[in-house]
Amino acid sequence: MATKSEAGRRTVGLTLSPEEKLELDALARRSGHTPTTLAKILYEHGLSRLKSLGTIEALRAEPARRRPSRAKVSPETLEAVYTALEAILEDAPSAIIHKLTMEITRLGGKFSR
Repeated sequence: MATKSEAGRRTVGLTLSPEEKLELDALARRSGHTPTTLAKILYEHGLSRLKSLGTIEALRAEPARRRPSRAKVSPETLEAVYTALEAILEDAPSAIIHKLTMEITRLGGKFSR
């Protein structure tokens, strides 16, 4: 990985296989971001998770989030919900988290099969 300094910022070069590059480009197009911006978003998310879990091993062992198989909303909406919940759980006061838990539990009972 090569690095260079640009006006106080550091640039990191990442070598990708042709298949990885195609996948990054496709994901970037679908998300409306440039590949560079998407790579930065992925880096920031991964770094945040690594900091919260403590080790690379814990990060790699972390299971993927369980997604509903028959969702009635778009994947983008689901991702927004999961992102918002994650932010609340990480940063909100415990009273807010308790209220959210009660409301989600109530709605879960109402809409469960």
